[in-house]
Amino acid sequence: MSSVVILHYTRVSPQPELADHANLFKGLAPDYFKGAPSLPRVVALWLLGQAFARVGASMDWSQLHRLSTGQPYYPGPWRFSISHTDEWVVVALSAAPIGVDIEKMGRVQERHLRFLDVQNQGSPLDPTHIWVTLEATAKATGQGVFKSRGLVLNDSRVQISEHHFSVRRFEHEGHVIAVASSLDDFTVDGVEISQSI
Repeated sequence: MSSVVILHYTRVSPQPELADHANLFKGLAPDYFKGAPSLPRVVALWLLGQAFARVGASMDWSQLHRLSTGQPYYPGPWRFSISHTDEWVVVALSAAPIGVDIEKMGRVQERHLRFLDVQNQGSPLDPTHIWVTLEATAKATGQGVFKSRGLVLNDSRVQISEHHFSVRRFEHEGHVIAVASSLDDFTVDGVEISQSI
């Protein structure tokens, strides 16, 4: 039986309520954003709250912090990953280690991949599909993509060192989204969320 990964995504659009993020995310550490928060990062937190609500959990924003790697962390049984472009924000939520990445189609070129130790043993993929796959998998491991060595892609499976991950990729409005999980078998329950706070 497959496990479900909750995936929420939304288009980035200004909302007056998001400008007051201090009140929207009460208790959030003042240094969480490391400077002035960008609109996509504020939208990402709002979307994270929506994903937690979908599984019946509430967010205590004072418990959200960043690990030494810069990765956001929230204690408890749920693991999450966040990614954004200037246009879209995506959040993945799972009970297992999870990673998500989104990129605009065509943004990544072959030259961006040349410094990575990547073996694609599966179907041919364009550079953007390879990049989001690697980035999502690296997030699931807690490492950055440039710290990961010996990457082996084989269609919906990725191996980084001794770690094995399953990956699901799909395209949405000119973007590629990849979700990587330590689960062997999972389905993505994706929902586009309209921003109305």
